[in-house]
Amino acid sequence: MSKHFFLSLSLIFSLAAFGQGRVLRGFVYEAGDGAGIPYASVSVEGTDLVAITNLEGYYQLMNVPLGKVILTVQSLGFKPQQVEAVSYKNKPTTVNVFLELKLQELSEVVINADRAEKKIKVSTAVTNLTPKTIETFSAGGDPDLMKALAVLPGVVTTGDQGGQLYIRGGAPIQNLVLLDGMIIYNPFHSIGFFSVFDTDILQSAKVFTAGFGAQYGSRNSSVMDIRTRDANRSEFSGKVYSSTYMSKVLLEAPIGPTNQSGNHYPD
Repeated sequence: MSKHFFLSLSLIFSLAAFGQGRVLRGFVYEAGDGAGIPYASVSVEGTDLVAITNLEGYYQLMNVPLGKVILTVQSLGFKPQQVEAVSYKNKPTTVNVFLELKLQELSEVVINADRAEKKIKVSTAVTNLTPKTIETFSAGGDPDLMKALAVLPGVVTTGDQGGQLYIRGGAPIQNLVLLDGMIIYNPFHSIGFFSVFDTDILQSAKVFTAGFGAQYGSRNSSVMDIRTRDANRSEFSGKVYSSTYMSKVLLEAPIGPTNQSGNHYPD
């Protein structure tokens, strides 16, 4: 009985060892910090055998031809590498590969996000205003967002300074005005003369006269989503402006410690 049990175990171990043969496995690492490279391609030269590394950089090739083989390892952003390995009949072979980064200087690429958005998204009754377009619409006076809105189709104002906006027949109370996500209840002119929104600090203004989403609830006529720009975080700068009716000074300066690049941005 004991001899029969011993022979059975020997046969099982022999079959298991035989089943593990012709296997190449291992990891693909970065040569610099030793991090595993995911989605790297590991192929056996002269065959159709290909394996892709997992998120940890591990790969495994089955049914590899016996004897010496050449492995070709490739990954985007790294130099391809060929290594020699030996495939055995009764045991797996571990082959770890270290790839070096491949630096390549590319030509200039210009990405126009607005143009790409227009190809996939149809904006209905939406007007995008920038400081430059506001200055164009405010010809003959100081740049003013509300003056620029007054010349848009479907917009009627009760006066040049301190007036109310009626958009597509709706009441002024039905217009939602947001400044960086905050609701502005008196968005026109302070003291009936000075604009609430200084053009020099604006980045963009989207005016929805129809078709706005549910996130702009509680209004029926229009939505004005106004965003301010970031100040200069690299150096001190300023601007002086003067006209017949007003004068102003704009100063920008970085505040706080600098990061390793010398800019006032978080590391």
